[in-house]
Amino acid sequence: MKPVLMALILVVLALSVGTTANAAEGISPVVTTKWLAENMKDPRLVITDIRKVEEYKEDHLPGSISLTYNAWRTMDKEISCQLPPKDDIEDNLRSAGISRDSIVVIVGKTDTDLDRAHPARVAWTMKYAGIANVAILDGGYSKWKAEGRPLVSGWATATPSSHCCAWNKDLLCSKECLREKAGRVTIVDTRIHSHFTGKVRDPGIRKKGHIPGSVNLPYTYAFRKDGTFRSRESLDRYAVRTVGKDRKKEIVVLCCTGRFSPTWWYMLSQVLGYEKVSLFDGSMEEWCADSSAPLVEDR
Repeated sequence: MKPVLMALILVVLALSVGTTANAAEGISPVVTTKWLAENMKDPRLVITDIRKVEEYKEDHLPGSISLTYNAWRTMDKEISCQLPPKDDIEDNLRSAGISRDSIVVIVGKTDTDLDRAHPARVAWTMKYAGIANVAILDGGYSKWKAEGRPLVSGWATATPSSHCCAWNKDLLCSKECLREKAGRVTIVDTRIHSHFTGKVRDPGIRKKGHIPGSVNLPYTYAFRKDGTFRSRESLDRYAVRTVGKDRKKEIVVLCCTGRFSPTWWYMLSQVLGYEKVSLFDGSMEEWCADSSAPLVEDR
């Protein structure tokens, strides 16, 4: 192949969100409906449907296993979105037949902002549990159905695995850790701009404003109007403008309750190659519950 043609091909691949296999992990972090349709027979593939049980029963992708979003979060100490106990996470993975060698594709909906954010939260939890080969279906169930691709009804079960998790604690940041690292990490607040500045109080938390020194990268910027992810080029442009080009800097992402920020955790760490990205699970809900935790508002 001529060098010029090869260079053009590499540029095209670099500008997409990612639909081809990643040599290091076996799958791209975001896969298309076309890719999934062509790889449905791969014995390593586990399709995890995170919609509500009643939605799954009505119709779902052939072979997919139901593990609703609520199975991947819990309430702890009055914080509304926290990682479940480790035993529960392991039980979820085992019941879905997921093992260390599995290729997992997470399928959600794109009807609302929360629907669009949920797959990344599940993906982050799986990565935290040590599952290497995880992807999100771009456009999810909504795009699959709109394209007229096969759907089935009823209930499917998997052969349980005996997976034991290898926990990746570097992906999780606590309030204490964040306070200790203040000034030495880039804090990315992914709430909408008016909530970040404090001009409007975020209904999910008790106070207005943001953590001193944090920067704003709204979760909505990751998506097109149809609920699919923006191109890699667009995502990179937003990221570089907000956090800079240094892919080795330490970054902590947060939002109101920990439900929306995993979207940018996923984009930064899995798609754009930032190497040290963690998630403050309790996010602003936990931060604002501490009367001693500093906040600032933009005037």
